[in-house]
Amino acid sequence: MHLFSEHFHSLAVETCFYPFYLFSQIPLEFYSPNSSSTSSNISCSDDRCKDAIKEGYSVCQTSDSPNTNQCGYEVAYAEASTSGYYVSDTIYFDTMMPKENEQAGSSSASASVLFGCSNSRSRNLQTDGIVGFGKSAPSVILQQNSQGVSPKAFSHCLTSSDDGGGIVVLGKVVKPGLVFTPLVQSQPRYNLNMKSIDVNGKKVRINSSLFTTSNTRGTFVDSGTSLSYLADGVYEPVISAIDNAVPQSIRAFSNNGQLCYIVPSRSNLSLFPVLALYFEGGARMTVGPENYLLLKGAYREQESENLMCIGFLRSNELEGYQHITILGDLVLRDKIFVYDLEEMRLGWANYNCSLLNKTTVPVASGSFRRNTPSYCSGLKALVVAMTVGIASCWVHRQEY
Repeated sequence: MHLFSEHFHSLAVETCFYPFYLFSQIPLEFYSPNSSSTSSNISCSDDRCKDAIKEGYSVCQTSDSPNTNQCGYEVAYAEASTSGYYVSDTIYFDTMMPKENEQAGSSSASASVLFGCSNSRSRNLQTDGIVGFGKSAPSVILQQNSQGVSPKAFSHCLTSSDDGGGIVVLGKVVKPGLVFTPLVQSQPRYNLNMKSIDVNGKKVRINSSLFTTSNTRGTFVDSGTSLSYLADGVYEPVISAIDNAVPQSIRAFSNNGQLCYIVPSRSNLSLFPVLALYFEGGARMTVGPENYLLLKGAYREQESENLMCIGFLRSNELEGYQHITILGDLVLRDKIFVYDLEEMRLGWANYNCSLLNKTTVPVASGSFRRNTPSYCSGLKALVVAMTVGIASCWVHRQEY
């Protein structure tokens, strides 16, 4: 299972997720609402709790007891689940203004955010927490936008470094060459209407009905998924097209169901084909071998030969997702992604994300109420997941 870490660690009732995920080798820093002078519990009568209940992200069992009157949540995603209660507290970001603005530069800023405090989890997940950048309330991005603090958009650029990392911006990163495709408004996730797939410029023969978007079919983007999953009927022809385009001089074999190759050196990746994913409106996303091959290590301990496996998996490995294609972290790396919730569209452009930091990232002028700043956070070995609700976005970038 690649959506989450293999192990959760139990938490005490008063220990909460801090809203960022870190790798297991980094010491965890649990958040305690009792130790924060700015924290406050959310009661079932709070309007924010009522809004969350309407969206299906909250549960309440009211009584005279203050503990049971807390606004709670229960969330399940794939094979993991968590439950707890909501609190409100202040979070901090670096603030950036567009360079053409006379106030250009960066400083720190804060905002009040409602988030979930977990007291029960299904597995031992080594995580400081989960950040919710979903399309629906009460996600972090919509909370801050409703307060007039940030634009109704966010962007990220994930590096291809073995150490992970990248940058996330609450606002729009601007770059020439961005292409956009509409988001499917009827779906809760970041669903896109994919139309076709090419391998080395040749269209892969796939039944077009397999790309149709519904509650149980379609394609969505989720950087909280480490690899990428192809739906039934999509996986086989895509993998076959890749394999047919690889020169016979490169040895291939199956390793636990994954198609793998013995590659003399990483420079030989140019011998592998390039994929192109086409979406509604003609938007094209290129996926080179560096974005779908995983380095498993040296072959037979010979440093000159690498064992590399295709990182696309079958979505039928995930219960309830067999007809869904998930574009995960693997294919999102070294691309700027802009999630424009104002115009309900997703945009991207190829970019070397290791070149971006809070002083170099180009941001657009805010359009909500005033020329709002954008907020930036550097990602040190973390990835932000964009799914539904503040408590339902598990974040995980697995070390392959």
